[in-house]
Amino acid sequence: MIIRLIIFIILFYLLYRIAKLLFLPGEKTVKPLPKAHQENLAGGEDLVEDPCCHTYIPISDALSWKGPDKTHYFCSPTCLEKYRKNYENGG
Repeated sequence: MIIRLIIFIILFYLLYRIAKLLFLPGEKTVKPLPKAHQENLAGGEDLVEDPCCHTYIPISDALSWKGPDKTHYFCSPTCLEKYRKNYENGG
């Protein structure tokens, strides 16, 4: 009786493994992109952080505002205006 149970468990396990191989996708391996391709994705362009919402955007897409200490870059006119109002109020 116990031998039949062990054989049944082994057969069930083997069928499970075969079904898993046939019907479920295998593990995906992610290979890092070559450096040359990585630079092409961003166009070799620097990313800047919006000081208001902390979003990183390409510098060519950013709106800029020259403050007395440095130039600030923003992702949208909304963030730019919010930062300017806060800056003018002493924040």
